[in-house]
Amino acid sequence: MITADRTPRSGESLPQLLSELPGMAVTRFGGLGASAFLSIRGSTWDQVRIVVDGVPLNLASGAQIDLGSIAVGSIERIEVYRAMTPISVGTSALGGTVAITTRQPRASGAEAEAGTGSFGTRFGSASGSLAGGPARVYAAIHLLDVVGDFPYAWDNGTRNNPADDETRVRQNNEIRQGDAVVRAALALAPTRELQLSLSGLGRRQGVPGFGTHLDPEARLTTLRGIASLTYTGRDDLGPAGRLQLQAYSIVTQQQFWDPPAIISLTPADTRDRTTTFGATARAARAATPWLKLAAIADGRAEKFQPRQRRDGVDVIGDPSSRLFASAGAEADAWWERPRLGV
Repeated sequence: MITADRTPRSGESLPQLLSELPGMAVTRFGGLGASAFLSIRGSTWDQVRIVVDGVPLNLASGAQIDLGSIAVGSIERIEVYRAMTPISVGTSALGGTVAITTRQPRASGAEAEAGTGSFGTRFGSASGSLAGGPARVYAAIHLLDVVGDFPYAWDNGTRNNPADDETRVRQNNEIRQGDAVVRAALALAPTRELQLSLSGLGRRQGVPGFGTHLDPEARLTTLRGIASLTYTGRDDLGPAGRLQLQAYSIVTQQQFWDPPAIISLTPADTRDRTTTFGATARAARAATPWLKLAAIADGRAEKFQPRQRRDGVDVIGDPSSRLFASAGAEADAWWERPRLGV
């Protein structure tokens, strides 16, 4: 587990934090803010589930999640499960699950930071929270701008002929990203709370190509919006019981532009959109002092709509959809005398 109360480091990122944990293998395609994907104990990227505040980010159109698109500024806690996950987290994944919890509006205050680094790196963030009554609000914004014009050795595709080698500067490698989050909590009673969470991401990055096939114009744009409404009742199911009901929606659009057709082989101007609606119910109660029971029911519907722009006209492809439902139960027993948990 990684928590926000540890000693922070300047310019740290989610891929960097996860790569320092046992069993984590992060594949990065550049420096700060660049695309990065996670493998847990040899799994593939799409076998790892990423959950933010109980909302799964993995999509039907492509299950792997780009860790570079998740800013750490609003993260309060990161939990990594390398096998089965507790019922409270949700459905397990073959590779494992990374559960991210963003900051809660617990106390009033504000903070800001800014920094700069090599290869045209600039970043900044600002956040503030207001608490003190039945309603509490937290809001934050994070900005990142990276030119990424680093020098590298280029062999012109002739590895055995050093005569044509030269040092070049990486082109079309910039990243511009902004994301914002708003969390509002309303106390309905001493043991009941309603939370609304809204977040948005805008990310534009150059796609420089590979090997000797460099692409000076290709770019990838990602837009993502998440909304969730969560009810939590701590005594609704009896003493030491907990009931949580959550409804959420995710809209993600990815735009890939490659007019020279160097990467896509044919001129590309795509605008693919995935829309997700889901709901989750979680319940837990202590049956005895040594036995705790928990259950979960989860369902969501996803729709993927591809779109290609040709000669100024949008060509809509065939949509696809996916329905998902799961249910589970868990019994957690603990005996103090032998100090045994099952």
